Amino acid sequence: MTDKVGEKSVSYAGIGTDRASSLSVPIPAPGIGTRISELSKVLGNQAEASHVIGVSVPQLRRYIKGDNLPSFDVMARLCLAAGRSMEWLATGIDPELRHPQPPSQAVRPEAVSLAVQLAEEALEGKRLEPPDYGQLVSLIYDALVNGLPSAQVLAFARPAARGLARGKKDAAQVVGGSGKGAVG
Repeated sequence: MTDKVGEKSVSYAGIGTDRASSLSVPIPAPGIGTRISELSKVLGNQAEASHVIGVSVPQLRRYIKGDNLPSFDVMARLCLAAGRSMEWLATGIDPELRHPQPPSQAVRPEAVSLAVQLAEEALEGKRLEPPDYGQLVSLIYDALVNGLPSAQVLAFARPAARGLARGKKDAAQVVGGSGKGAVG
């Protein structure tokens, strides 16, 4: 990716990501002064903000006007203190909006019920400690809501249940316990 900074052209690929991005944004993007001002207000006023980031009030005002660009360490301190990303300060693009988290889905009671039934069947009468049982049910639930048929889910749930039970038994034996927490 190529960006123009002043008269120079800067090339980078997927900064902060695991893949190259097709988004071309000048660094720093227009409006950085406005964003610096916004973060200064988050910190209180310009005097408080300048103290926190280690510059004089007149220097902070030059950043806000766009007469000077802050150094990396000044930008980092400002973003850290105000709780914003450096990407947002430099580009005006909120990384959360560019890479949104998938929306939460409501829990489906029928899928939870089926997950518990399949967990019981996979355990074949054995017991697990509550955290391990919860983990097993959660794995089964995720597979069900992602569309796997019950037979396929049960096929992977049986070895998972044995692994959880065996892991507890092995851990108890290492510390000299009886392994009663997970009956195998």
